[in-house]
Amino acid sequence: MSYTNNGIDNIYSKKPQRRNLRNNGTSAEAAMWRILNKRQIEGLRFRRQYSIGPYILDFYCPDIRLCIELDGEIHYNECAAQHDAVRTRFLESHDIHVIRFENRDVFQSTQSIIEYIKQTANQLRQPTPRPANPHPAWTLPPERGSTRRGRGSPSRMASLPARTTSPQGKRAIQP
Repeated sequence: MSYTNNGIDNIYSKKPQRRNLRNNGTSAEAAMWRILNKRQIEGLRFRRQYSIGPYILDFYCPDIRLCIELDGEIHYNECAAQHDAVRTRFLESHDIHVIRFENRDVFQSTQSIIEYIKQTANQLRQPTPRPANPHPAWTLPPERGSTRRGRGSPSRMASLPARTTSPQGKRAIQP
């Protein structure tokens, strides 16, 4: 089951840019795509050059909301590092987990990358525990009749005849 992001994923206006990036990718992206393509890792379907909001992700798996980014030399300066941090915060604010690898690692540590992606995928597949009351400000009102007498008080309810259902499915009132 994939999850959509309120109309911010794969925006049509970015299609030419996504296509250009797919057709003119780096050798590291091509090698990574051979690893991720055709559900080879944990049966997950990855998409290549997928856009979320203003950003185009190198690889994205919508089923577990995992983004894989490959960083080349262009990412080694301060300005690019700040841009990457802003981008990562944006994606994480939309519940997308981001992992980054350097281009050279795709060639030098392929097996380690595959294992790391598998571990991350398995962690993301596990359901996250939810608090008993996800909205602590929303509390139930006190039990009716506990402090005041009125329409739903126990003393009034005890004086009413009990309702039961007859064998024919009709309601009957017992004294």
